[in-house]
Amino acid sequence: MSYNRATKMKNSPEPSDPIAEGRHTWTEGVKTADAARVISTFCDDIVLMPPNETSLYGKGEAMEWLELSPAPSPGERGLNEWTLKK
Repeated sequence: MSYNRATKMKNSPEPSDPIAEGRHTWTEGVKTADAARVISTFCDDIVLMPPNETSLYGKGEAMEWLELSPAPSPGERGLNEWTLKK
């Protein structure tokens, strides 16, 4: 089985591929700093362990943490200190 980079980089997932659909939803949420869209990809009992902070349990705590995270600076995109520089 060969790796097909073009398939991985598709803009929209096939409707029959729930993993690709979830990845697409999460990626678009991060790109637009839409915490609700990112959280929609998490299961209800998610546990997040942000660096140098206490663990977060459940979608409610994760949503609160993402909403309180600083907005990205110009030239960056993301939801928190894990921002991506262009």
